Amino acid sequence: MGIVPPDTKLTPRPDWVPTWDNLNAEQKKLYAEFMENYAGYFAFTDREVGRLLDAVKQLPDADNTLIIYVVGDNGASGEGGSDGTFNETKSLNGVPTPIEDNL
Repeated sequence: MGIVPPDTKLTPRPDWVPTWDNLNAEQKKLYAEFMENYAGYFAFTDREVGRLLDAVKQLPDADNTLIIYVVGDNGASGEGGSDGTFNETKSLNGVPTPIEDNL
């Protein structure tokens, strides 16, 4: 798509991260839903940041305004493992959430 230059070198995949082709059907369904959720988060965030920038442009000193935006959510949390969890306390106590519950 031309988004990433062709000579870009990707970081190596960690051994504990399976490839998409090695996931079972339930994992693919769940992980696709994770990706949808994260895409929704970023679409909403993008819209709201756009609203903020539009408001700043209306300020009399907009040309002298510096905006620093830091995204602090990478969409993942290691506590729930690769299949996630809806109960972080449970996972912190060593009780994994079955993938069926997450689905």
